[in-house]
Amino acid sequence: MDVMSIKHIRQSIQARHEAVAARKDMERLLSVYSTPADIDDILAAVDREDGPQAELVRDVLTDNLAAYHRRTFQGSAAGIRIAA
Repeated sequence: MDVMSIKHIRQSIQARHEAVAARKDMERLLSVYSTPADIDDILAAVDREDGPQAELVRDVLTDNLAAYHRRTFQGSAAGIRIAA
């Protein structure tokens, strides 16, 4: 393996680490938006934005919304009793 290949691999790994760190930061910042109304408000604000940062915001908020629905479904499913 030549020096350029090793350098490219290191840069690629570094870029992935930075992307993971950026996502974790964004998840932490957006964790306060956890209800559908909150999430819809922020999504509307970011709707006209383009670029990787806006896409990251949309991804994190979509994950927050999915987590909300999972929690809601699990909570309601736990209370369901099936008549025998």
